[in-house]
Amino acid sequence: MRHIKYILSLLLFAFISQLTFAAGAVTLVLKLKDSDAVEKFKLATKPVVTFEDGTTLRIKSEYVDITREYIDIEKFYFEVEEDETIKPEPEPDAIDELKEDAVEKVSFEFAYDGRVAQIKGLGEAPKVAVFNTAGVQVQPRTVITSSAVTITMSELPAGIYVIRANDRSFKIIKK
Repeated sequence: MRHIKYILSLLLFAFISQLTFAAGAVTLVLKLKDSDAVEKFKLATKPVVTFEDGTTLRIKSEYVDITREYIDIEKFYFEVEEDETIKPEPEPDAIDELKEDAVEKVSFEFAYDGRVAQIKGLGEAPKVAVFNTAGVQVQPRTVITSSAVTITMSELPAGIYVIRANDRSFKIIKK
């Protein structure tokens, strides 16, 4: 049971050390049992904590190497000195970079009745092309206005066609 308590303390120690090193200068404080003695160690880097021989707690960082019998340690904790110059800048993520007003909302309306295809919402001067299944561009009668593109498919033979309008594609079947 005592080992479990110390193992949980060790895990808590490792977790807290990850959080506190970003905040500023860190000091490890060990309070020993059976005395009022307190030992303090300045830590410049994240420590590595290990159990050795089943009874020894070892805390090692770049400049500190502490070995204590873990049954002699009543508690340990960190003292953090806030230093505004050490705090890292938060890393931006893709969500922060997207601004609602910068995203252009585009909606399309596509309709095909078997003879005429009509596309609305392409904006001004849309690029429109019609292709057959062989990938050959065909030239049906096309009317482009500021509000819609109308493609008359009645002059084309029956088959499957792809209408490419700006960055959108629509597949239709002419019977």
